Order: sequence, then C-alpha cells, then structure tokens
Amino acid sequence: KNLFVNNKKYYMASGKETPRQKMINLMYLVFIAMLALNMSKEVLSAFGMITEQTEDNTARLETRVLSFKASIDQAVDDKVEGFDENFSNIADSIQLISDNYDNYISSLIPENVTKNITIEETDNKPQRDSIINDYEIMDTALYFNELWFANSDGKLTDASTIYKDELPLGDRSGEEFINKMNEFRTDFVNLIVRFSPDADTTDTGKTGAYAKIIDNVNDLFSTDGVVNREGTETSWLEYHFYGYPEIASKTKLAVIQSNIRSAQAELYSAMLGGQYQIIATLANFDAYVVADRSSYYTGSNFTGKIVLGKKSDDLSPKSAVINDIDLLENENAINSDGSINLDFRAGNRRGTNTISGNVTFMEDGQEILIPVTSSYEVVDRPNKAAISADKMRVVYVGVPNPISISFSGIDDNNVTASAPGLIKTGSGGSYSLDLSDGLPSSLQEQIQATGVREITINVRGNLEGGEVATDNATFEIKPLPKPIANIAGNTDKFSYTRFALSSARIKAKFDNAFAYQLNLTVFGFVVDVPGQPSVTVRGDRFNDDAKNALRNARRGSIVTISEIKVRAQGTEVDLKQASSLVINITD
Repeated sequence: KNLFVNNKKYYMASGKETPRQKMINLMYLVFIAMLALNMSKEVLSAFGMITEQTEDNTARLETRVLSFKASIDQAVDDKVEGFDENFSNIADSIQLISDNYDNYISSLIPENVTKNITIEETDNKPQRDSIINDYEIMDTALYFNELWFANSDGKLTDASTIYKDELPLGDRSGEEFINKMNEFRTDFVNLIVRFSPDADTTDTGKTGAYAKIIDNVNDLFSTDGVVNREGTETSWLEYHFYGYPEIASKTKLAVIQSNIRSAQAELYSAMLGGQYQIIATLANFDAYVVADRSSYYTGSNFTGKIVLGKKSDDLSPKSAVINDIDLLENENAINSDGSINLDFRAGNRRGTNTISGNVTFMEDGQEILIPVTSSYEVVDRPNKAAISADKMRVVYVGVPNPISISFSGIDDNNVTASAPGLIKTGSGGSYSLDLSDGLPSSLQEQIQATGVREITINVRGNLEGGEVATDNATFEIKPLPKPIANIAGNTDKFSYTRFALSSARIKAKFDNAFAYQLNLTVFGFVVDVPGQPSVTVRGDRFNDDAKNALRNARRGSIVTISEIKVRAQGTEVDLKQASSLVINITD
C-alpha cells in the first residue's frame, strides 16, 4: 500500500504485521500528514503576504499615475506647445478604461477573512487583541472554480450562470473575464496608436518608446492558450486559475491590477517626456522669478523665488546675483527642491520695477550663466477700507441707486460690471442702478419666472497676461417705503383747532432713516368727520366740502384724514399711500 502526500509517494509495509507495527505505521502517516499540513499553511500565508505587498505597490503606482495625470492636465491648461485637446482626451480615456478594468477586477475578489489574535501579557505589558487576515483558511479552489469554470475540461461559465443584479460592472463569468481583459488590452493599444500613429511600427525615438509599451501591454494582458507541463494546450484562464487555492488566485488578480497601473504610469511618463523634449544640460535651463504676490506696497519687501526650468535638489549654484545682491550670502537661500529664495526691499518707486541678474553653475569645469529677468509692480499702501453690510444689500424701485464697484488689485479701467439698469456714472468705480422708471422688462420677466425679487450685478476684471477674474453680488429689490403724512410736522395722532385744520396743508415725507429723501407732493386724500359723509379732496388742502363737514364737527370729535395719495419728483413709479392722520378737534 502507498499514500500520496503533496504528490510524493510513501510506502507502507504489507503482509503480516504485528499490532505494534501497525500502530507505528499509523503514527508515521499522521506525522507525515501533519508536516504536509503545516507547510501548506505556511505557503498560504506567504501568498497572502505577497498579495499585501502587491497591493501596496499598486497604491504607490496609483500615486505616480495621479501625479503624471496632474502634470498633463496642467500642461494642457497652460496651453504648452504640443499639449492640445487631443492629448488631453487620450490621457482622460486611458484613465477611464484603466479605472473601469481595475474596478471590475475588484468586484471579483471576495473579502478577506479576519480573526482576532490575543497577544499574551509579556514584560508586564497589558495583553491586547489584533485583527489579522486569516489566509490559512483560503486553501480551497471552490470560489473561483464555480465562478469561472463549468467543468474541469476548461469550459468557461457564461453570463447565464450569474445573477445580473449583482454585477454593476458586467457579469463575472469566465467568458466575461476573458472578454474584459481582451477589451482592455485592445482599447489601451488603440489609444496609443491614435496618439502616435507610428507607435506600432517604429522602434526608435519617441514612437519607439510607445512601441515598447504596446509590446508590454500585449504580453502582460495576453489571453492566448498555454501549453501545460504535460504538453497539452489549455485555455489561459484554466492554466492560471483552475484548481488553485483562493488566496493564490487573489494574488494573481492583485498582480493584474498592479500591471494596469504600471502600464498607465509608463504611458503617461512617455507622453510627458516625448512632448517636452528636454535636453538634460544646464546650458538649456531657464530661470523664472515666481513672486509671492502680483504687486507690492511702497516700503515693503519683495518676496518670491527663482525657479529653474527643472528643479532638482542636486543643483548647487556657484553664485546667484540679483539686482547686485548676492543671494547666497543668506544661509537659507536654497530650498530643498533647488529653488532660490528672493527677499529684498521692493523700493519706493511706484510702477514697474525690474529684477535682473545671473545664476551661475559649474558644469564640466566651466561656468554656466543663466540670466534672470523679470518685473514686479509697486503700488501705494491703501489707507481706506471699503466696508459694507452684506446682509443689507438692497436697491429700491423708483430711484437711481448709487453703487460703488471695485476689484481688489485691478485698476478701475480694467473692471466692467453689468446688470439690468446699471450704468457707469464716473471714475473710481461709481455706478448707478437706475430704477426711476420701474423695473426693466428683462428683470420683470426674471421675477415672474422665479418669484424672487433680486438682481445680480456681475463684475469682470481683466488681469495681466489675459487672465480674467469674475465675481458677483445679489441685491434684494424693494419698493419705496410708505410715506409719512404730517400737518405742520404733526404725524399720526394729535390735537388741532377747527380753523387751523381747515386751512392746513397736508404734507408727506419718508422716514428720516431712509437714504433717499425725495421731494414728495400730496395730490389727494379723504376726510372723515363723525356724523358726516366722507369727502374726497384733490390736492393737498381742504376744499369747501371738507370745510363744511368740519364746521359740523363737535368739540372732541375725531377727524380722520386717510387714503393720502403721494407722488415723488423725478420718478414715474407709484408710491404707497401715506400713513393716516387722526386729529382731535379742540374747539
């Protein structure tokens, strides 16, 4: 008799055996099985550790990918030569198909099984629990065998075997897995060829780098059949996954995800390097002055940096003389990234000031001078503050509303503002939102559509270099307030003689707190005397009918003047009726 353990044949004694010999043989078998079991668990744990290391490497690759992609996007935004819309579209498409394929593979991987490990108390330290991934129980092939294989002859499962509602990224059958890998490989290569049409035929220069990437992608994501150790051709998926322990299959999937990001990083790096065409010699570097601010106040310090075209921590300048000042005399002149700090008096001369000098390096025993030329603006330090209450942004219908508009750091002649009814009335940001004739038709339509009585003033500022800054402010639209009627300054309720009232003039004005004190005129009102019919009066004084009614009033009677109609000079907008007057007749 024999026993197979880990594909090794172990022979047992045959024939007549004593009970003692049989017991010894059985103990040997148990011992050998225990050795095989322990070794198997160690292998499973090793696969788990490899998976974790691969995932960590993938995370680092993803960071590199994001950095490369950010550089590409910045170059496109800055309109660097060669970085056009097509360049951006290719980079975005590569990101999209890589993310989709990576997410699809993630959807196939079951969650790790974890367990709590209690660490016993040692050296008087308290015991604690630690959660670890239990790779030693991931020793069966059941999960991926059932997911991808219909039988042991290499036939793959199809979409009919998978619950659709569990598969937002596509079904997880064996056929779909192969389709997804083929689709990613084809799309990736086609995008490279679309970006560089000669990439698949040229083996030198810029396109040569892309040709190598294509070869690498075709090799890493190939699904061609494989010849096994018995010399029989089998499918790629069966060869790599059928019958393997679950943790081994997870390790292989982690490697595929790492290959996705590796190919993506390699392509982005080649795209950047191929477009910039940088020759690595100091003679071709440029120096740029990067100011901390666009302008400086008189008497303040200019602060900024000189940055070479390619910053590097191994660049060590021999000297850096700017505006006759040796910057290297300061021990903190050079930053860790190779940039050189600038810190000198901005000067008192208003307007444009010049920065000039040289940064000197040694290369092959010779001095390489890199000229530095730039400029900065010096403006007066402001001594006035613009203060406004943001919660009280209100404009009134019926008056020209004065508005002051400015954009910090931008001259008035480079600032424009727009809104219905807004006109510029002078220099220094003076505007008027003229609503004397009521609301413009466009604004009326907006209010009817939204139900919100607001107007937005949009401001645009033109910066140096063609850049544009924009901002806006929203104002509540209110009607003019209710006027306050008065007789000789008396308002609301007061006492008056019959004769004085009959000859009095009815006046109106806005509350003293209101900012717009318009010239108001009363052109009509109604008089109510107890026991007499109401009398309607045109104008601002009692007519004969009103006087006759007043003669019949008894002493102590309450006369009411209401429905006081008011108009304002300079506006066609109807005003609210003024507040009523209540007069106690004293004679």
